[in-house]
Amino acid sequence: MKKTTLLLFAFLVFASTNLVFAQKGKELYSITSDKIDISFTTAYTFNDLVKVKAELEKMNIQLTYQNLVFAKNGKLKQITASIKYPDGEGSSFASRELQEGDNPGFRKTFR
Repeated sequence: MKKTTLLLFAFLVFASTNLVFAQKGKELYSITSDKIDISFTTAYTFNDLVKVKAELEKMNIQLTYQNLVFAKNGKLKQITASIKYPDGEGSSFASRELQEGDNPGFRKTFR
């Protein structure tokens, strides 16, 4: 777990802040000043997860990955994550092994 945290930190330094796109140009997540919509799917790689975390940190939103499991092809297979918003509100989830069509994640509209 410490190794994963260190790796996430190292990649954050180099991560860009553009929206992440899956194959065929489909958006993996949307983060704007008034809402977030993050659906974790089997399209994500480790680098994609780092980019999401970096983008949220710019908004003072803390995203923590407690568990990440990747398939041999480098794509996300299982995830446990929590989020904490600037207003103190937060939530978390733990997925089973992700299947095509699964999309656990975080969605919030800011007022």
